[in-house]
Amino acid sequence: MIRADERYQPRVEGLDEAHVESLVKDSDPEFWPPLIATPRDPELKEVPEGSDFEVNIVDGFHRLEAAERFGLPDVACRVVPGAGYEVAFLLNRAHGKMLTLEDKREYARWMRRENPVMSVMEISRRTGLHRNTVPAVLSNPVDAQNVQSTKGSRTSSDPLERVLKAIDKLFREDCTDEDMMRAVRGYLDGFEKEAAREIAADFALCGTSLLEAAEPYRRTD
Repeated sequence: MIRADERYQPRVEGLDEAHVESLVKDSDPEFWPPLIATPRDPELKEVPEGSDFEVNIVDGFHRLEAAERFGLPDVACRVVPGAGYEVAFLLNRAHGKMLTLEDKREYARWMRRENPVMSVMEISRRTGLHRNTVPAVLSNPVDAQNVQSTKGSRTSSDPLERVLKAIDKLFREDCTDEDMMRAVRGYLDGFEKEAAREIAADFALCGTSLLEAAEPYRRTD
């Protein structure tokens, strides 16, 4: 069964009714490219042939809706384990209905939260936003608040998981202490004031716990 999970929807406004109607009236499903989906079970890394399992749509939200209105019993779909919001954005940027400026802004903020050390130039390249506009997008608290309220489920609510994920990405980039401090502050700047305060407290609490847990392994005696 194919489900539409909003966590993978790259469009801030969701489905465009006019676009769905145009697919229903002016297109032939036989010539649609396959939908792209990912297993609902994140542990499923390979797709067993002939098996029946649930998937989340990653690319083809409008086609899926049009297929339901056509009353199609099935629709061509390619399953890609591990695909998610990032793949959805990149595929939609490459083809189909054009992404809006706000769609690109949200993706930029999502990337900063996921990878605090990613450069402005790289965010610009991946989103299609001009490099001079990216810093303003990342530092806009109003925009950040709106993103959290509508798409907050894309980021883990577990503070420990959030910290460990951030730390892992920072160390993968071989950062200096100054780089790490700048990255953490840049990450926190992406949230409204009250949320940033709570997350900073989570960071401090988890940081203390991590130091205490690591202490026995740091001893040389």
